[in-house]
Amino acid sequence: MPSAQPDCLEWRIKVEPGKHEIRELTIGDITKRTSLKYAFNFKNYQARQLSDLNQIIDRCIEFGTKYQVDFDGKNYNIFYYSYVLDDKQYWAFMNEESAKSFQGSFKLKLVNMLDEHGNAEADWQITLGPGQKTLKALSIVEPFDKVSLSFSSSYVVK
Repeated sequence: MPSAQPDCLEWRIKVEPGKHEIRELTIGDITKRTSLKYAFNFKNYQARQLSDLNQIIDRCIEFGTKYQVDFDGKNYNIFYYSYVLDDKQYWAFMNEESAKSFQGSFKLKLVNMLDEHGNAEADWQITLGPGQKTLKALSIVEPFDKVSLSFSSSYVVK
Protein backbone atom coordinates (compact mmCIF):
# COMPACT_ATOMS: atom_id res chain seq x y z
CA MET A 1 0.00 0.00 0.00
CA PRO A 2 1.45 3.42 -0.87
CA SER A 3 2.50 5.70 1.96
CA ALA A 4 -0.04 8.34 3.00
CA GLN A 5 2.81 10.70 3.84
CA PRO A 6 3.52 13.32 1.18
CA ASP A 7 7.00 13.84 -0.13
CA CYS A 8 8.83 16.35 2.03
CA LEU A 9 11.41 18.79 0.78
CA GLU A 10 13.50 21.14 2.89
CA TRP A 11 15.75 23.88 1.59
CA ARG A 12 18.27 25.64 3.79
CA ILE A 13 19.42 28.71 1.94
CA LYS A 14 21.99 31.31 2.94
CA VAL A 15 21.61 34.61 1.11
CA GLU A 16 24.47 37.08 1.37
CA PRO A 17 23.78 40.83 1.64
CA GLY A 18 22.81 42.34 -1.71
CA LYS A 19 22.18 38.88 -3.25
CA HIS A 20 19.05 36.83 -3.89
CA GLU A 21 18.12 33.19 -4.30
CA ILE A 22 15.34 31.72 -6.43
CA ARG A 23 14.07 28.16 -6.05
CA GLU A 24 11.48 26.51 -8.25
CA LEU A 25 9.06 23.65 -7.65
CA THR A 26 7.79 21.75 -10.66
CA ILE A 27 4.47 19.91 -10.64
CA GLY A 28 5.13 16.31 -11.63
CA ASP A 29 1.81 15.58 -13.30
CA ILE A 30 -0.37 18.61 -14.07
CA THR A 31 -3.39 16.35 -14.76
CA LYS A 32 -3.56 15.22 -11.11
CA ARG A 33 -4.78 17.20 -8.14
CA THR A 34 -1.84 18.86 -6.42
CA SER A 35 -1.46 20.68 -3.12
CA LEU A 36 1.38 22.47 -1.49
CA LYS A 37 2.02 23.30 2.15
CA TYR A 38 4.98 25.39 3.18
CA ALA A 39 6.50 27.23 6.10
CA PHE A 40 9.25 29.79 6.34
CA ASN A 41 11.85 30.09 9.06
CA PHE A 42 14.14 33.08 8.72
CA LYS A 43 17.39 33.76 10.51
CA ASN A 44 18.86 37.20 9.98
CA TYR A 45 22.58 37.69 10.44
CA GLN A 46 24.50 40.91 10.78
CA ALA A 47 26.18 41.92 7.53
CA ARG A 48 29.20 42.89 9.62
CA GLN A 49 29.99 40.76 12.65
CA LEU A 50 30.22 42.62 15.94
CA SER A 51 33.32 41.66 17.89
CA ASP A 52 33.74 44.60 20.25
CA LEU A 53 32.44 43.77 23.73
CA ASN A 54 30.93 47.23 24.24
CA GLN A 55 29.08 47.12 20.89
CA ILE A 56 27.54 43.76 21.78
CA ILE A 57 26.53 45.02 25.23
CA ASP A 58 25.00 48.15 23.65
CA ARG A 59 22.98 45.94 21.28
CA CYS A 60 21.78 43.82 24.24
CA ILE A 61 20.64 46.95 26.08
CA GLU A 62 18.89 48.42 23.04
CA PHE A 63 17.07 45.31 21.79
CA GLY A 64 17.31 42.64 24.50
CA THR A 65 14.99 41.46 27.24
CA LYS A 66 15.76 43.43 30.40
CA TYR A 67 15.77 42.01 33.92
CA GLN A 68 16.27 44.11 37.05
CA VAL A 69 17.72 42.73 40.27
CA ASP A 70 15.34 42.78 43.22
CA PHE A 71 17.00 41.73 46.47
CA ASP A 72 15.37 41.75 49.92
CA GLY A 73 12.35 43.56 48.48
CA LYS A 74 14.35 46.41 46.97
CA ASN A 75 15.08 47.13 43.31
CA TYR A 76 18.70 47.91 42.53
CA ASN A 77 20.29 49.54 39.50
CA ILE A 78 21.71 46.16 38.56
CA PHE A 79 20.45 44.69 35.30
CA TYR A 80 20.96 41.79 32.98
CA TYR A 81 19.86 41.58 29.37
CA SER A 82 19.33 38.63 27.06
CA TYR A 83 19.56 39.05 23.29
CA VAL A 84 20.05 36.76 20.28
CA LEU A 85 22.50 38.08 17.71
CA ASP A 86 23.51 35.92 14.77
CA ASP A 87 24.23 32.42 16.12
CA LYS A 88 24.66 33.41 19.77
CA GLN A 89 22.47 34.35 22.68
CA TYR A 90 24.24 37.02 24.70
CA TRP A 91 23.70 37.86 28.37
CA ALA A 92 24.98 41.27 29.43
CA PHE A 93 25.27 41.91 33.16
CA MET A 94 25.62 45.51 34.43
CA ASN A 95 26.00 46.95 37.91
CA GLU A 96 25.08 50.64 37.80
CA GLU A 97 25.14 51.01 41.58
CA SER A 98 27.78 53.37 42.95
CA ALA A 99 28.45 51.57 46.24
CA LYS A 100 26.92 48.08 46.03
CA SER A 101 28.41 44.82 44.76
CA PHE A 102 26.52 42.00 43.06
CA GLN A 103 27.10 38.25 43.36
CA GLY A 104 24.83 36.02 41.32
CA SER A 105 24.46 32.37 40.42
CA PHE A 106 22.67 31.45 37.21
CA LYS A 107 21.91 27.81 36.37
CA LEU A 108 20.76 27.23 32.79
CA LYS A 109 19.39 24.17 30.99
CA LEU A 110 19.73 24.55 27.24
CA VAL A 111 18.01 23.04 24.20
CA ASN A 112 19.87 23.45 20.89
CA MET A 113 22.40 25.72 22.60
CA LEU A 114 25.78 25.18 24.24
CA ASP A 115 27.79 27.19 26.74
CA GLU A 116 31.39 28.29 26.14
CA HIS A 117 32.60 24.81 27.20
CA GLY A 118 30.26 22.93 24.83
CA ASN A 119 27.81 21.89 27.56
CA ALA A 120 24.02 21.87 27.40
CA GLU A 121 23.91 23.02 31.04
CA ALA A 122 25.65 26.08 32.39
CA ASP A 123 26.41 27.35 35.87
CA TRP A 124 27.46 30.99 35.77
CA GLN A 125 28.88 32.72 38.84
CA ILE A 126 28.71 36.46 38.20
CA THR A 127 30.47 38.95 40.48
CA LEU A 128 30.28 42.67 39.72
CA GLY A 129 31.60 45.57 41.70
CA PRO A 130 30.09 49.04 41.41
CA GLY A 131 30.07 50.22 37.78
CA GLN A 132 31.26 46.89 36.37
CA LYS A 133 29.78 44.89 33.50
CA THR A 134 30.40 41.52 31.87
CA LEU A 135 29.10 39.49 28.94
CA LYS A 136 28.32 35.78 28.61
CA ALA A 137 27.39 33.95 25.41
CA LEU A 138 25.57 30.77 24.45
CA SER A 139 26.06 29.27 21.00
CA ILE A 140 23.09 28.14 18.95
CA VAL A 141 23.80 24.67 17.55
CA GLU A 142 21.35 24.52 14.63
CA PRO A 143 19.88 27.91 13.65
CA PHE A 144 16.79 26.45 11.95
CA ASP A 145 15.77 24.31 14.93
CA LYS A 146 13.90 25.53 17.99
CA VAL A 147 16.02 26.86 20.84
CA SER A 148 14.93 27.17 24.42
CA LEU A 149 16.35 27.48 27.87
CA SER A 150 15.22 27.48 31.42
CA PHE A 151 17.18 29.12 34.17
CA SER A 152 17.12 29.77 37.86
CA SER A 153 19.03 32.51 39.60
CA SER A 154 19.98 33.55 43.09
CA TYR A 155 21.94 36.61 44.05
CA VAL A 156 23.15 38.86 46.81
CA VAL A 157 23.61 42.62 46.79
CA LYS A 158 25.92 44.07 49.46
